[in-house]
Amino acid sequence: YTYHVGQNGYSPVQAAISGVGINPSYLSVKPVDTTLPGLLPANSASRYWQLEETGGIAASLVFTYTNTDVRGSEPNYALWRSTGGPPVMIGGSVPLPNSNTVSTMAGIVDFTGNWGIGEQLDPGPVSISGSVTTAGGQPIRNATLTISGGNLPSPVTVQTGNFGTYSFSNLLAGETYTVRVDVKRYRFQQATQIVAPNGNISNLNFVANPQQE
Repeated sequence: YTYHVGQNGYSPVQAAISGVGINPSYLSVKPVDTTLPGLLPANSASRYWQLEETGGIAASLVFTYTNTDVRGSEPNYALWRSTGGPPVMIGGSVPLPNSNTVSTMAGIVDFTGNWGIGEQLDPGPVSISGSVTTAGGQPIRNATLTISGGNLPSPVTVQTGNFGTYSFSNLLAGETYTVRVDVKRYRFQQATQIVAPNGNISNLNFVANPQQE
């Protein structure tokens, strides 16, 4: 049976029933035009489906998304289901990017919950940290680090301490940020670095030119 559903785009779900334990049994499907909460939006389809089962059904499912839903790498997509807590990956799910579908193995018997498509869980707020040193490894204190982009409404600036370290927190995974270092008495071969963290980054380091030891 094909559920001809869609929200801001046709996104049907096909159910191939292999068994009915209770007769009658029912399965309803409702699409939601956003990423399944708990999945990393930058690497997940921007659509999920609410399924509700009554009775007892065994089936395989095929979920179809639209081209505009695609985020991240489609060949790495898997199905995930949430029943109130963090999403759990459905083992054996098969992505077919050419047809914009991800299917389950046969014999699924537990359907109620929210079903989404993506590569990985959202790790929550992430941080970017590192050090500012001379070419010889000596820490540079009072260096100014500025981060911009991503979810930041305006640039944020911090300074290194006695150990030459810095840290930015409460950033969004998968967003792209630009980090720049400024020190009056030093120059850097790479004074600006661009990074899109999918988790905490602790080694975004800046090293001064060797001739400025």
